[in-house]
Amino acid sequence: MTPMKKLNETREDRCAECGTVLVRDSQHAETVCPKCGLIASEAEIDYGPDWRAFDGDKSGVRVGAPRTETLHDYGLSTPFNRSSRDAHGRRIPAKRHYELARMRRLHTRSTFRTGADRNIAKAITYIQGVADRLSIPKPIAEQGIRLYRKATEADLIRGRSIDAMAAAALYGASRLSGYPRNPDEMAEASGVDRRTLLRCHRVLVNKLRLKPTAPHATDFLARLASDLDLPPVVEGAARKMLADADAKGITSGRSPTGLAASAIYVASHDQGHPRTQKRVSEVSGVTEVTIRNRARELVKLLDLGGFGLN
Repeated sequence: MTPMKKLNETREDRCAECGTVLVRDSQHAETVCPKCGLIASEAEIDYGPDWRAFDGDKSGVRVGAPRTETLHDYGLSTPFNRSSRDAHGRRIPAKRHYELARMRRLHTRSTFRTGADRNIAKAITYIQGVADRLSIPKPIAEQGIRLYRKATEADLIRGRSIDAMAAAALYGASRLSGYPRNPDEMAEASGVDRRTLLRCHRVLVNKLRLKPTAPHATDFLARLASDLDLPPVVEGAARKMLADADAKGITSGRSPTGLAASAIYVASHDQGHPRTQKRVSEVSGVTEVTIRNRARELVKLLDLGGFGLN
């Protein structure tokens, strides 16, 4: 067995002479003992990126962009430059413009080999637009794109609206990632009917065997506190309030978004950063009546003295 293989088998490699933990000298491609100087292995292969620059821009990286879900071909294809200048910066002669335009047109047609590719490209653009409107993080949007790809491979898109299935994929990704969004909010941002959205989501869950967790009221607190420009102390008080409500069993059967909105509303007044019911309603999408009713229940059952509701 070579020294290199022996080093890779142990979690903490030690010197054979003095027992000191070995360290790797990346500059000289060696693994040495810092105490006695024993060279355990040499001429090691560095599998990391090559940071040396071989061109004038000193970029140092000789590879392309990483694989991404935000492009229908994962970003692995070669783009066709639309510039009117060549690689040396000289203007392309006018007589070659027609030839280049024809090459661009053929390149665009060859990019989408099948109708499924055009379908996925349209869905990706749609999912990114909805994610931007709802301020959904990029990793969750990419997970929604992956769900849509799986639905396409399982032939679940046939006979259904692309927009509805794309919105359902994004909604399912938010549920799977522990970053749930209100179905009404998702329906409004996507332009898809709420009933259609939930029906398509059930198709994805059943056919792809997804296991989304039921949203909890605490999952909505961070976003509500951020949208209402509230300090962390208010979010912490609302989180403790909901934990106490869970312990007393008063959250069962109630909408998590309604509970989160009412907890944020009560905590904002309790911590000296009051927000009106109307403002909380606009941000959360919960009616003022629901916020008022849930807030009354929290104040009464948690015995939050000194807090009054109109």
